[in-house]
Amino acid sequence: MSSIEEIQQQPWDYLVVGTGVGGATLGHALAKAGRKVLFLEKGRVPFLHVDTLQGAYPEMHFPRVDVPTAARHASFLAQAGRCHDEFLDGLRSFIPFIGCGAGGSSALYGMAMERFFPADFEPQQHFPNSSGSSLPHAWPIRYADLVPYYQRAEKLYRVRGQYDPLRPQAPDLLPPPSLSPRNAELYSHFQGQGLHPYQLPQACEFVPGCECCQGYLCAKNCKNDAGRICLEPAVRDLGAAVLDECEVIQLEATSDRVTGVVCRWQGRTVTLRGDQVILAAGALMTPGLLLRSTSVHWPQGLANASGLVGRNLMRHYVDLYLVFTRARGENRLKELGLSDFYQFQGNKLGTLQSFGLLPPAPVLAATMAKDVCDAAPWATPLFRLAQPLLRLLLTRLFKRGVLLAAIMEDLPYADNRVVPGSPPRIDYRIHLHDQTRLKVFRTRVAKALKPYRFLALHQAEKNSMLAHVCGTCRFGEDPENSVLDPFNRAHGIQNLYVVDSSFFPSSGGTNPALTIAANALRVAEHLLTPGGLISDKPNTQTHQPRSMPMTETTSRIQRHSLLRMTLHTEISIDASPKQIWGVLTDFPGYQFWNQSIPHAEGEAKAGTLLRVVIQWPGLKSSPYELEILDALPERELRWLGHFGKTGLMDGDHRFVLEPTVEGRTKVIQSEYFSGLLVPFFAPWLKKNVLSGFEQMNVALKNRVESATPAQCRDTP
Repeated sequence: MSSIEEIQQQPWDYLVVGTGVGGATLGHALAKAGRKVLFLEKGRVPFLHVDTLQGAYPEMHFPRVDVPTAARHASFLAQAGRCHDEFLDGLRSFIPFIGCGAGGSSALYGMAMERFFPADFEPQQHFPNSSGSSLPHAWPIRYADLVPYYQRAEKLYRVRGQYDPLRPQAPDLLPPPSLSPRNAELYSHFQGQGLHPYQLPQACEFVPGCECCQGYLCAKNCKNDAGRICLEPAVRDLGAAVLDECEVIQLEATSDRVTGVVCRWQGRTVTLRGDQVILAAGALMTPGLLLRSTSVHWPQGLANASGLVGRNLMRHYVDLYLVFTRARGENRLKELGLSDFYQFQGNKLGTLQSFGLLPPAPVLAATMAKDVCDAAPWATPLFRLAQPLLRLLLTRLFKRGVLLAAIMEDLPYADNRVVPGSPPRIDYRIHLHDQTRLKVFRTRVAKALKPYRFLALHQAEKNSMLAHVCGTCRFGEDPENSVLDPFNRAHGIQNLYVVDSSFFPSSGGTNPALTIAANALRVAEHLLTPGGLISDKPNTQTHQPRSMPMTETTSRIQRHSLLRMTLHTEISIDASPKQIWGVLTDFPGYQFWNQSIPHAEGEAKAGTLLRVVIQWPGLKSSPYELEILDALPERELRWLGHFGKTGLMDGDHRFVLEPTVEGRTKVIQSEYFSGLLVPFFAPWLKKNVLSGFEQMNVALKNRVESATPAQCRDTP
């Protein structure tokens, strides 16, 4: 490899951040066309190292099998291509089970690669009762637009499988091996129930002794992941270069171009430059990078004029079913697919497919111990005593059955998001509409499995189970409602593209890898087309956000539909989140500074009532009872109010506190209005209520920045 100084001086056509399915596939196509491509990978690239951990879970190499933590196990996880960054889910810290290294998560995946359905590209019509969701009417591209790229991706990744009879087209796939006895029995069982099983399309060579390798790096060159299929050939044969263990920490940009990619490499901070920058760091990491890349031109974060970067997080709901078949033998392979419940009796649900093997019993027991510790710390000593017996029981239990995974589509909601920080945070809750669908799906799967004995392992409610995270930088036609344009270029920035699963505006109900790969090939073709670096549908407005002076509050209005709209305001305050939280939750103190809410009685505690008097500019004061939905100290205060009866017009009001790198705090005040009266009250909301938000922001800023320590009381 060239020295870092030589790499910095080279005129790169493309800098590709991340080498998962999106980044490696796109970079390979560009390098194949003769473009100068430099891959930047935070994790390790196995063909550059001799100490890679392959063929087993890295937990089995720990001094003592345990749930991974960054402090104790980062080096083991890095050697095994696993993420070693901790995230917060509420107060619980966890390391997501995703890839970090050559191939990204595809280096760990179970190799399922199948197409989305045509219905996935027109999602809203299949969820008519999804109130509160930000689900778009349609993707900015159609299924037919992606078909030729699906075909190319299937050939590139050497996908083997069988035609799903419920899909509109039969893909030209390589033939799969014969079914194992257990899965052959289930195949016949599902057929006997009038269902339509098929052999799951997989990017696998099925070499002798294939172990499927779900969850860890393949040691037999059998798994066709993005590192093996795209990254390695691009570097070895096509003139591309790669810097591994290179973490991109910030993007430098003007109002309309990325000018530098700031990296941390071998203890040094280096800045790299290229004509075009491609982000493919994954739907958790890409939005964090953009939100950290603030500047005078992009005070809310790079490409975040819409305020949607990091929002609309989706992750799929995955349950496991251990089915006790009569047949014995192999149970590690992913072989079956079943899409009869993808669209079922007015419900759009998801797929049922083989899962392969769970992690070894010691790893499972350690995970269960962590769950017990989080839920009931008093039971931890007793559970530790039982672990040897538990490991034996788990080993025997999972040898007796075959695992199936039920994957259900989850919908996008603006309040489900990833928030940068140290550590970063996941805000995700299952909304009522999805809870109802999940019950329906579980009922249908259980009925399809009868009369078999089975053990249902419900995992869907666990936020740490980030199966197929996506949606955090959605693409679309309208810059107000999306981060990227239809060719995945960031709105308002000429040379920035995002091609990981962040771009999904809906999650579909099956594995996303093939759709990510197909879209990457589509974007690559666009970039290689003369004039392709300028979107076919150029923006006609200037979308970059205004610079925010210290006393200014920025505002915008977002219309989701006739009956739904959001008012969004922001202000920068020269104080810590703790100081702001103290003033914001001192409800009796509102009378001294808050003209919009001059009276408030209550406690900042979820589930309690807050009694207020609200007086928006130009309107009479009115009393309201508000329900506190969330009160996360120094992070978020959220309440729900109703105008008249529930459903006429409801307001979901939020204050979000986000610390900035300058030591200040960005305060986001927003309210999501929904109901029958929204179109009639829209002029009042846009004028009077929005003005009240802006007035309250400035008053809060003045109160906090001039407050004495006693006025900025400590967080309870």
